[in-house]
Amino acid sequence: MSGSIVTRDGQMPKDHSGACGHSCKMSVQTTLQANCDTDQIIPARYLQKPRSDNFGAYVFADSRLGKDGAPAPELPFNQQAYASAKIVVAERNFGCGSSREHAVWALYDYGMRAVIAPSFGDIFKNNSLKNGLLPIELPEEVVTGLIAGLLANPGTAVTVDLPAQTVTLPDGSGHAFEKGYGADRS
Repeated sequence: MSGSIVTRDGQMPKDHSGACGHSCKMSVQTTLQANCDTDQIIPARYLQKPRSDNFGAYVFADSRLGKDGAPAPELPFNQQAYASAKIVVAERNFGCGSSREHAVWALYDYGMRAVIAPSFGDIFKNNSLKNGLLPIELPEEVVTGLIAGLLANPGTAVTVDLPAQTVTLPDGSGHAFEKGYGADRS
């Protein structure tokens, strides 16, 4: 499927509180590891950079780039099928570890606008909400199925409907997320 954003104004709003009326269809990519911490999202050596830097260049630098600085072709962040991705689909406890706002900046500057996972590190989740990256918690079995589908069909798109607070998967199934962007398990 095509991986472009489809919204009324052409982009996902940075301030989620003003997101009324926005539905985004975006391609997704995945991380294949539970407990992906902020040190993995952005290594500590980049923390002294000024915020005006493009932190997207540093996202997953230790795994995305080889020792020679060349992109590691096996990582989804480096594969052409995921080049237009705006959503990361991750395993449980994404963004755990140290309270590193830079991790959110790196994902946002790289072009990500949402992360779907079964759970998030608390500080990462709060930093995401403050900096325009939408953290969406869905049940683990839904995320596991979505990751399997992404691996089978790279470049697949999902729709995030902010007013309805739903995520629609490629198979057409819809999954609600509650205010505060946690999974609606009722």
